[in-house]
Amino acid sequence: MLNVGLIGIGNCGNQVAALAKKTANIDVVCINTSENDLATLPEELKDVSFPLGDNEGSGKNRSEAKKFLKNSITSLVSDERFKNIISSKDVIFIVSSTGGGTGSGMAPIMSSIIRQAFRNVDGSEKPVILIGVLPRLSEGLSTQVNAMDYMHELFDVLENPTYMLYDNNNYNKESSPVILQKVNQEIVSDIQILSCLYNLPTPFDSIDEKDMKTILYTPGLISIGSIFGIKEKDLDEKTLEDVIIDSLKTNAHAELQRDGIVSRTGLITNLSEKLNATFDTHLNQVRNFIGEPVEEFLHIAVNSDRDMPNNICFIATGLSKPVDRMDKIKDRIDEINQKQAEQERAKRDASISVEEIEALNAKRNYRSTESAGAQADLKSTFAKFGV
Repeated sequence: MLNVGLIGIGNCGNQVAALAKKTANIDVVCINTSENDLATLPEELKDVSFPLGDNEGSGKNRSEAKKFLKNSITSLVSDERFKNIISSKDVIFIVSSTGGGTGSGMAPIMSSIIRQAFRNVDGSEKPVILIGVLPRLSEGLSTQVNAMDYMHELFDVLENPTYMLYDNNNYNKESSPVILQKVNQEIVSDIQILSCLYNLPTPFDSIDEKDMKTILYTPGLISIGSIFGIKEKDLDEKTLEDVIIDSLKTNAHAELQRDGIVSRTGLITNLSEKLNATFDTHLNQVRNFIGEPVEEFLHIAVNSDRDMPNNICFIATGLSKPVDRMDKIKDRIDEINQKQAEQERAKRDASISVEEIEALNAKRNYRSTESAGAQADLKSTFAKFGV
């Protein structure tokens, strides 16, 4: 297996780190500007938790978070606890939200720093995979703007980043705690897939650690479709390829650009003899959906025991940036700005200036005088008629 580490930044990243340590025993580091957020972490993570700034959070201010990191980065990367975890790893995952302040502001910078400050034995850069969690489209303006700022730094500032994007909006009908649980679990599960946890010994095609490094070190977006515990009855009306495509469409990953651009793919299967015998690993349908890879890797294991779970993991790397998803964020920002402009106009229309008040008073006085004159005329008229 690959030796992987995880840096969780901000509350989102910290919660993923806690889950990764608890369920997968992955070495983690937690960074936050909020003392309250760090206090929610398990006791076993206290020694690998690093508070930065004034401990009061960043108030969703990415610029503030960056200043905190700048003031603390030297002491952070020279801390023995930090160095011991990062230095020995084959791959470092850096996890944060994109729409918050602390994680969104710090994570892109941290990925660049880790690549430069920590080198492999051969002198090459430490491989880093940046993992960002996109907000629901129903969230407010500052969250959407932060997400766009994060994406700008990811695509226009970082050099050849390798990254994964998950999307809370995929579960927008669920409550926030349910969304957090689903997305966090999928992130940890995917990291386990990429660490070769499911690459069981096999005499057939195999993906070893160097192969997986080749897959992972490809710049661009990584997306994963995984199905665990497949039953033969699940395939009465579907093929295994249908199941893979369904996973790619409905999982927590941000929507794919679907432009046919993909550099490398990896297929890892643990299937019964019956299912394996009917499965075409060339994946024609999947290729039609995601694109023709430049290079493909296979790891095919046949279950020796009927009770062993049937699992499939499909990895695609070097995918295009999710322009369509970014456009939705832009549209949401425009929508909010338009609504705010309309509200401002309504406020202006509802308010009355001093000049308008004076004009209305003058008009009212004029109408009062005019009304009084009319009333006097009526009296005179009635008088003529003896009334």
